[in-house]
Amino acid sequence: MQCRHPETEQVTITVTASTNSTGYYHMLIEGDHENEICETYLIKSPKEDCSEIPTEGHTKESSRVTLTSNNGIAGKNRESNALFFLTKKAAPECQQEFKEMEYLPELKDINQA
Repeated sequence: MQCRHPETEQVTITVTASTNSTGYYHMLIEGDHENEICETYLIKSPKEDCSEIPTEGHTKESSRVTLTSNNGIAGKNRESNALFFLTKKAAPECQQEFKEMEYLPELKDINQA
């Protein structure tokens, strides 16, 4: 997680976390970051065979998170949109999943497999 000033791009806080065996993570971010842009980023996969950071289509390498109590969201917990790593070459049986996710640029690789 990294927060930065929207105009100067100066980083105000950086916190790292690792996922558990099911892909979930938890981190404590101190302070209110209402006037900052805060995003979770992919850094490194624990699986060598699944370590590609997606950059095509609708996929994202980061997810914005609002970290303030001044926005009408009850409670202190916030959730980030799901982020994921890819294998270097897609398995043929994943074609339907990619279609549903509208991740179509990779379908050419599946069809050549």
